[in-house]
Amino acid sequence: MPAGVYQTETVKYSTTEARVFQLALVSNVASYRELRDEAEKLKKSFERIRSIKDVEIEACPKEQVGIRVNLKVLEKYEISPYHIQQAIQSENAIIPGGELNIGTQVYSVKTSGSYKSIEDIKNAIVTNVRGQLFKLSDIASVNLEYETNRYRARYNGRKAIFLTAKMNNGKDIFSLREQVTKRLQEAMIPNHIESHFVFDQAEGVKSRVDGFTNNLLQGVLLVGVLCLFVLGWRSALLVMIAIPTSILAGLSVTNFMCYTLNQITIAGLVIAL
Repeated sequence: MPAGVYQTETVKYSTTEARVFQLALVSNVASYRELRDEAEKLKKSFERIRSIKDVEIEACPKEQVGIRVNLKVLEKYEISPYHIQQAIQSENAIIPGGELNIGTQVYSVKTSGSYKSIEDIKNAIVTNVRGQLFKLSDIASVNLEYETNRYRARYNGRKAIFLTAKMNNGKDIFSLREQVTKRLQEAMIPNHIESHFVFDQAEGVKSRVDGFTNNLLQGVLLVGVLCLFVLGWRSALLVMIAIPTSILAGLSVTNFMCYTLNQITIAGLVIAL
């Protein structure tokens, strides 16, 4: 390693960490908060499916409190931005309030200084250099807003947030897709919010299984016909029986060794075929 490296990090990935589907909630009308609320409901519903390992919500900016001050107002009342910062921090602090003795029991008392609503922040008291008191809402505008977007997510050019899911190892992806579709149909999503599957690994697996099945049938047919003309019907029949039998034997060994039927094992069966 170069001399300037002071820390290394190793991340190990496996096929079980791959996302099996991604769902987009799309709307040009709904706010990010409404999209987030609907995504949270779907996340809780999907996480109750035993085959799902994890569900993540992506591309939804976090809400934050924005305090915008007018410098002329601060100059008029002799208030510095530091006074505002100090007032907010002091009222949001949890300070030990002593102890409460009840017989043989002693309880620690703490003052709850955490903000519970935007109104609490607006009512925070700011003191200027002369000791005069002001409400924060009198000298600044306080609103909930979204953090500065580091990226923008779109689905077909429309505002969207995404839910991505991982599947537990050894589960059936087709059964999972049916359960997810059922939960999605049961969800009471407002009409102005649309849901779309951005990608679905079940479709890719189905396509590979169908392709393997077609290759198997074509192989049996073509080899059987060639053997029929060259070697006779007995040899042709033997070959036509041997090919699917060998594939079934391979599937049995795969199942016995606890390998799932996934993209890698399907590719291996295609090569063997």
